[in-house]
Amino acid sequence: MNRFIAQTVAGLMLALLGMTMMASAETVKVIRVNIPFQFTFGDRTFPAGVYSVTQPLQNVVSLRNERGETLGSVLADGIDSPSASAVSKLRFTMIAGQHILSEVWREEETTGQRLLGVKEHTGMAARESAESHEADDNQP
Repeated sequence: MNRFIAQTVAGLMLALLGMTMMASAETVKVIRVNIPFQFTFGDRTFPAGVYSVTQPLQNVVSLRNERGETLGSVLADGIDSPSASAVSKLRFTMIAGQHILSEVWREEETTGQRLLGVKEHTGMAARESAESHEADDNQP
């Protein structure tokens, strides 16, 4: 009898955990943006076009194509801003002539994500001037 109760409780806990995971997956915010130039995300380069950026897990940022297929994911650190942005933004750092996705900011939030790995690119091109470019979600 005790074994039956333990199995029932374990089953209910697994079901509850599954529902919690599904509920959190449904709240993933998607930033849809038209990026007008070739860019690097993680260790891959992508052509200009319409993409979506999501944060499926804490400290993970994913890039998706127009069909919603995940093209890649990278680790990220949280960063803060003194004021919230009116629109969602992607910040690109220009190093050695290449746009590298470096930060993701969601509208009406004072926290963003700094993509890890951009520092390694910066170190390799330390003599290049670093510029910052942004693409926001108001573009078609």
